[in-house]
Amino acid sequence: MIRHSVTGNLYGLGNISRTPPTGNSPRYPLVIAEVDEKSATLKKATVTVIDDRQDGQGDIQFSNFSLLEDRETHSLELHLTTYGQEPDPADWATADNYKYSLELNEVSAIE
Repeated sequence: MIRHSVTGNLYGLGNISRTPPTGNSPRYPLVIAEVDEKSATLKKATVTVIDDRQDGQGDIQFSNFSLLEDRETHSLELHLTTYGQEPDPADWATADNYKYSLELNEVSAIE
């Protein structure tokens, strides 16, 4: 989770599975959502997919990332290595590293 310095909103980033998970999988899609701090839940209308498994990919994992807010641009920077991206699990060491830059819209505090 991260509190954005401009909007003041708390955001959660992680995986929301479309199917019941088995063990630690799947770890996709990667989403961001605003947190409703009164109920400690995600605001469903704000859930936004950042990235998702593509056809032909293996059991990719969008997890274990670093997250920070750029002090000058106020964008959220997410750094992630896509472990499991290759169709053959033996190719685990060929994972790519990505930098996502997320721009947040300023939202009124009026509900």
